[in-house]
Amino acid sequence: MNNSKSRNDEFPTPLSAARARKMLADHFRVLRFSVKDLPNGLEVRAGSDFIFRILGFLAPRSIPVGLTVQLEKRTGGTIVKARASDRLGRHLSDRMFSGTDKALDGKLAALLNESRTALGVDESRNGPPS
Repeated sequence: MNNSKSRNDEFPTPLSAARARKMLADHFRVLRFSVKDLPNGLEVRAGSDFIFRILGFLAPRSIPVGLTVQLEKRTGGTIVKARASDRLGRHLSDRMFSGTDKALDGKLAALLNESRTALGVDESRNGPPS
């Protein structure tokens, strides 16, 4: 059963898609995330499914997460569509280790907020990620 959790965010930026891509990639690399270019955006990854499954509740912060960002050119800038999700792969139950759900929700929200921060977008203008 694949029951990954995810959160989405969408916001405009006056930057070109190419500039937004570079700023996002640079920002996440500085934060020590793995960054991969995609045709219309990029993919960001952190954490390890293997380490999380071994350490589990002892290391809820090691939850593997990913962020996929699609950049759509628009007149006057770019629309940024971001999806943050866990990368736990297949697991048998929706139930994770104690305390992990809250840690995961926090990591997903923080990942989406980092994409706004990287592009200089004020969260309060468009509201928090959903």
